[in-house]
Amino acid sequence: MSDPMVTVAEIAVAMGRKVDQVEREARQLGLTVRPDWAGRAALTVDEANALASGQGRRDYEHDQAWAQHVRATKAWVDSRTRAIAEAAQKVRSTVGSRGSGLVSLKAREAAVEAGRRYEKRNPRPSFNGVYSVNLEYVEEVPA
Repeated sequence: MSDPMVTVAEIAVAMGRKVDQVEREARQLGLTVRPDWAGRAALTVDEANALASGQGRRDYEHDQAWAQHVRATKAWVDSRTRAIAEAAQKVRSTVGSRGSGLVSLKAREAAVEAGRRYEKRNPRPSFNGVYSVNLEYVEEVPA
């Protein structure tokens, strides 16, 4: 069974806007404009409600902000990982291979220090005050 449809023209009248504006906004928000039984541009009732109520715009903006947060968090984690790896590699390259236990210990100490410095100097991205990645080298400070 197909979903009930509302034409874009009907939505435009209800919103007091032009048909092309309503259709353009619907597409920008990722709503699916498709032909109804008579071939007219239409949305499902739920999509029409989301568009007219503004919920579709709020959902779209939330999704965009979340995607940006995910990208920023990934970049933060990648950068922290790179800083840690570079610090450990620097120790390994300067100390040489003698005393591998000592080299490993020194490399680990350098990596931990690099992680600590990175986390102190680079605030984690948050989404509405919530972090989606934990600190590993600096103690969490309660809000």
